[in-house]
This record gives sequence, structure tokens and C-alpha cells, in this order.
Amino acid sequence: MTTTDSTSTGRTLVTGGAGFIGSHLVGHLVDLGHDVLVVDDLSTGRRENLAGIDDSKIELRTATVSEAMSEIAGESFAG
Repeated sequence: MTTTDSTSTGRTLVTGGAGFIGSHLVGHLVDLGHDVLVVDDLSTGRRENLAGIDDSKIELRTATVSEAMSEIAGESFAG
């Protein structure tokens, strides 16, 4: 799991965020007011682990970390 420095602006990234531990971290970050980008390939994590967390504060990308980073880099340079 990886998170950004809490003093930075923008979203917080949590890899493996649909797993048991990751989903608890996501819930805590949302409770603190963060917008969270969750990257998980759901090989062991489950969408159900994110149930009950404010959907407006999280974005789930079902992908490997390398796939998600390629997408994010493309979005950064596309616009």
C-alpha cells in the first residue's frame, strides 16, 4: 500500500485498497476528508470491502498498479 504525504493537495493513492487492510485505510482517509484513488486488481481484494465508504470520496480503478499508473500518466499529459 502506498499513500501520499497528507500535507499535499489532490487525491491520496492507496494500492491494494480493496483488500482487508487497504479498505480500512481507505475508510480512515475518507473519514479524515481525503479523496482517495484506490487501485486494486481484485485478485485477493473485494469490492465489498469498500461498501459503506462514501462513494463520492473514492474512485476505484480495477487494474494492476502498472496499468493504473500508465492510465494516470496518459491523463496527465492528455489535457
